[in-house]
Amino acid sequence: MRLNQWLAAGCVVAVTGGLAACGSSGSSSGSSAGGTSSPASSNLVVETSFVLKTLDPARMFEPTGLMIDHVLYDTLLTYKGSDVTTPVPDLATSYTTSPDAKTYTFTLRQGVKFANGDPVTAADVVFSLTRTKNINGNPSFLMAGITATAPSSPTRPWASWTRTR
Repeated sequence: MRLNQWLAAGCVVAVTGGLAACGSSGSSSGSSAGGTSSPASSNLVVETSFVLKTLDPARMFEPTGLMIDHVLYDTLLTYKGSDVTTPVPDLATSYTTSPDAKTYTFTLRQGVKFANGDPVTAADVVFSLTRTKNINGNPSFLMAGITATAPSSPTRPWASWTRTR
């Protein structure tokens, strides 16, 4: 109960301080000759580049959201620096491609854990890929024609996907 009172008081102080910062001191001319507001007017400009619909990686498709998801979640592959022509392993330590380039097999990094301490397995990778494929929304179309599988033994650290097109 005491924590709630402190939080409420902190919110009131933050809102009051924010409103005071938005006010202007001195006089304002209201508008300039061009009909636009002058810098001394009481307009508030809000940055909207981080207005996101979701942080769910299976539904995220906004550029700023993808930057946040990249920090929050490991991916099988990633890119180093500005070179987006050569994928490098991230959650995977390596990967191989079949001769027909339709089957990719990933060897997963050992010792990776979820926030609750559970180990990340190939079955978890398959679940995530299948969920993305089956979800109705962006970016599910990227998984069209792809089937993800995991080994029958949970101790084998690899997962593969096959493109059927």
